[in-house]
Amino acid sequence: MLKILNVFFYVFYMLILFVLGTLKKTRNSKKIYRIFIVLMLTFFFLKELGLDYEAYKNLYYDLNPSEKYRLFKEYVEPVPYTMMLLLRKLNLSHRYFFLFIGGLTLLLNSYLIKRKKNNILLNLFFLLYIYFFSAFSDAIRQNLAAAFLLVALYLYSKKRKVVGVITLLLSFFSHYSTIMIIPIFVVKKMKWNIKKYFFLVIITIIGSFFIRFTINYLASFNENNMIVMKLNYYLIYGEKEYNYLNQLHFILLYAIVILEILGIIILNFIFIKKQSKLGKFEKNILQISIISSIISILFLFLGAKVIAFRIGLTFSYGLYLLISDNYLNKREKNFIFIFYTIYNLCVLSYYSGVHDPMSPFSLV
Repeated sequence: MLKILNVFFYVFYMLILFVLGTLKKTRNSKKIYRIFIVLMLTFFFLKELGLDYEAYKNLYYDLNPSEKYRLFKEYVEPVPYTMMLLLRKLNLSHRYFFLFIGGLTLLLNSYLIKRKKNNILLNLFFLLYIYFFSAFSDAIRQNLAAAFLLVALYLYSKKRKVVGVITLLLSFFSHYSTIMIIPIFVVKKMKWNIKKYFFLVIITIIGSFFIRFTINYLASFNENNMIVMKLNYYLIYGEKEYNYLNQLHFILLYAIVILEILGIIILNFIFIKKQSKLGKFEKNILQISIISSIISILFLFLGAKVIAFRIGLTFSYGLYLLISDNYLNKREKNFIFIFYTIYNLCVLSYYSGVHDPMSPFSLV
């Protein structure tokens, strides 16, 4: 029941934030902005929302300061691990871990939002409207890594390269998946247009079916080959091991992943048309998002939806900063708002348990 109350808090918080963010008198109010930050920090401390909530709670209490390196070696990257270790040494509850990791991520984003100096409340709104459930409630380590990465891109665009490299390392040591920024950086300076991006999306979708066929074919002749076995499991058959409660559970989960990736693709298409108006920082955000979206599409059609989802989260993270600027017309802004309203309704349905016979909101 507490999780349902968490969801209601999110709904009312976002409703009030949106209204104040659209009013000329309040949309750039630093005082109101600070109030919303404090409210969200309080929520991070009290919340029990998230599919991974119990897993992180168990990890936290599994960390024994007298055997301090075991959990680090087995599972957790240095930055969140150090945070856990220090809090455990102080004998604080797991709630402080959620407060610190969520709070640090929020403050890193606030560092960028305040420097945009335009509709700061709407920037905060779109950060949470797009990433609240996927990032602040579940993929909390990856969310922290994405925020560090975004700040590193900003510092790099301002030619503060030494601090930028340090921040990039903090991103990597928050979640190792950010190592993928290296191959993305290699090709990020490609010049993009609508036709080129559309063509690459279609080619990636078609190519994924050929890759699936190839992996299946190799697996049939190399049953004992470890590399082929791993590829076959994680990219194709691993999904079949997931225990769905029913068909509605399957549909909702896939809808959330597909809408998240589709939203990134739509935003990329919109901002490709506006790229001549973008600054260096904004162009870096867009270029990295375009390339990572192609990788997400590939993994999605290979069957690895979680990998696809996480890549989209990490490397398209900064798109929210572009939405509330003056790059978009009213129709485009309304479309984005409606699209992410549909996305949030799907996520809210999932969290409220409409697919779970044990939930008071069950529809099955």
